[in-house]
Amino acid sequence: TRGGAVIDELRAAGVSEELLAEIDSPAGLDIGARSPSEIAVSILARIITVRRTGEHSAHGAGRSPAAITATDPVCGMTVVVDADTPRTERDGETVYFCGEGCRRSYEAA
Repeated sequence: TRGGAVIDELRAAGVSEELLAEIDSPAGLDIGARSPSEIAVSILARIITVRRTGEHSAHGAGRSPAAITATDPVCGMTVVVDADTPRTERDGETVYFCGEGCRRSYEAA
């Protein structure tokens, strides 16, 4: 109800339908959240979804292809490659790791 009222106010203020279509209402993922802390978790989960998949609208428009993955050469774990993934360069190639421990082990070997 609140989300609909906010969208109506924005529409009355002259915000374009294109921009209004980008608003997720209700906010967050539907995880059955009821308390303020649960609602906060659902919103954070939605933010993570957008960051990891590139999905910017509730309808999936703009969704990027499947995540790029690599195999950690130390433990064999499949890792999602993004800006935060631990990595090192060796022989002109980038090698990705599940965590700093595996990266340090690899570099020490």
